[in-house]
Amino acid sequence: MAEKQPDFEELQQGFSREGIDGLLSVLESSLRRDKKYHELFEALKIRVRHRLGLPTLDNGLGDSQEATQRDALETGLLDSCRDVGMALLRDGRIREAWMYLRPAMDPKSLIEQLDQVPINDENRDEMIELTLHEGLDVARGYAMVLEHYGTCNAITTFQSFAHGKTRGELQDPVGLLVEHVYRELTQSVRGHIEREESTEPSEDSLGQLIAQRNWLFGEFSYHIDASHLSSTVQAARFLDDPRSLRMSLEMTDYGSRLNPQFQYPGEEPFVETYPSHQLYFQVLLDEDRTNALRFFEEKAREIDAYEQGTAAAETYIDLLSRVGRFNEAIEAQIELIPDNVHTTGLAPDLLELAQRAQNYDSVLKYYQDRGNLLAYATGLLQAK
Repeated sequence: MAEKQPDFEELQQGFSREGIDGLLSVLESSLRRDKKYHELFEALKIRVRHRLGLPTLDNGLGDSQEATQRDALETGLLDSCRDVGMALLRDGRIREAWMYLRPAMDPKSLIEQLDQVPINDENRDEMIELTLHEGLDVARGYAMVLEHYGTCNAITTFQSFAHGKTRGELQDPVGLLVEHVYRELTQSVRGHIEREESTEPSEDSLGQLIAQRNWLFGEFSYHIDASHLSSTVQAARFLDDPRSLRMSLEMTDYGSRLNPQFQYPGEEPFVETYPSHQLYFQVLLDEDRTNALRFFEEKAREIDAYEQGTAAAETYIDLLSRVGRFNEAIEAQIELIPDNVHTTGLAPDLLELAQRAQNYDSVLKYYQDRGNLLAYATGLLQAK
């Protein structure tokens, strides 16, 4: 569509009256009015360069600038990014806004601005992309996935999103997933009980609801998609929050009662998915911890690291570390992880464990015996 003829006339008049400043004022006003924000950014760039006495058009060859002038140019361009990005954000064009705001605004301020944007079907995916996948507000982004796209999509999203993230970064999304699935499962079980007993059950928790009702678990009975339950229980291993761990433990109790056809096997040391996870959560919740840990120790010793990998040994070491038994974790790491086997990164390394234990003696001896000068030197520096 051709530009309105008066716009061109106003540009000429502005240029005649006030030179470049007049032309740019008219140009910026017109572009803002028509919401042509990408073109507006180019106009703002010209204004910044003009104000600094630089050629108005960047020829791509670089300018000879003093340090103060370079700093002023960078500041001016960032201000322009912020100006255009906020205009796009107010217009609901979230992904385009992010392109400008990413270099120009700190994450906390940007999150506050995103809170002001009404979410609708047009921009929801863009908001999820920024909050979840760009990491601006993971809990908010994942909550939107759960609310609008359901459990199946939320689990798939988590599995792709979780790769490479730390345990700390995954606390919020896993906690939301566990609470969502727990609530869904509990409501389904309550409904089944009410239909069969013709009265609303008095118990509140899932564990209480199923404790004395074995009839809930017939050959073909289940109250939630079995794959959703299994995936959620496995994801819950990242959790530290006792309340979320408690819900996870109750879900393993439920899963252990299902007919075997609905209990999908996992990988060592979690081949029997629900019984093994039940023990895992008991360790973290300090419920019969000694016996629960013994299961993982036995797995770590039984499974050949050369043939089946180190996951079982690392799980045991990581559990020891998570419950504060750092010296035992160091001993297990030295004894159970062969020198020449690639690990998964699940368990803390020896230097990290030594730092937590504030005990470097056995770790330094280990590195000295193996001639690892770099690790030995790092340990000495760390212990200082």
